[in-house]
Amino acid sequence: MSLFLTVMLFWGLAVEVKAETLWEITWDEDSTIVETIITDNEELSNNLSSYGFVQNQGEGIFLRQIEDWPTFNKLEKKFPIKAVTKNFFIFSVTTIYIEDNPETNILKDFAEPIKFQYTALGFNIKNTGQKVSEITSEWNLKPGWFSSFSKPYLTKSIVFNGFMLGVFILLIGFICIVIVYLKTVNRINKLIEEEYSIENYLAKQEKINEEEK
Repeated sequence: MSLFLTVMLFWGLAVEVKAETLWEITWDEDSTIVETIITDNEELSNNLSSYGFVQNQGEGIFLRQIEDWPTFNKLEKKFPIKAVTKNFFIFSVTTIYIEDNPETNILKDFAEPIKFQYTALGFNIKNTGQKVSEITSEWNLKPGWFSSFSKPYLTKSIVFNGFMLGVFILLIGFICIVIVYLKTVNRINKLIEEEYSIENYLAKQEKINEEEK
């Protein structure tokens, strides 16, 4: 009987435990930012509906699509991060910083833990995630994490510019072809000089004269 009561007690506690909120941000190949949130928190759900998130058929799944990182950074309410991109010739480096701004932080008053997943367009080069793959990182965040995180950023990723990379490869190929061509021309010129030089001609004439004597 005591075992039955114990099982029922733990079952009741398990039912009362709320599902963890999942917040996923995906940086797609066309540079769009897609946010997917799964939650059963009523207050958070109301906030999401007020700031451009679309609820999936009455379920606790919310979606929002943003054009790019500059647009995301200017949102009225958003996940407390900010993306900064530095562009180089054939690649760019994007750093996802933590932004503890109470005016834009949609989680300012959220008092539950969150599982945050971030999928990058490029490859992670620096990361603070608890679980990290080639392009996806995961954090288990406690309430108020944005004001007490151990580092100022979550992750850094590198993205190669396909067009500029193609131009760079073509340029390197062209330079290699020119180098090979110049070396070949130089070698041919040396052979011609050795074969048809005045010194070589005089030496041949001298040899012919000696043979005629």
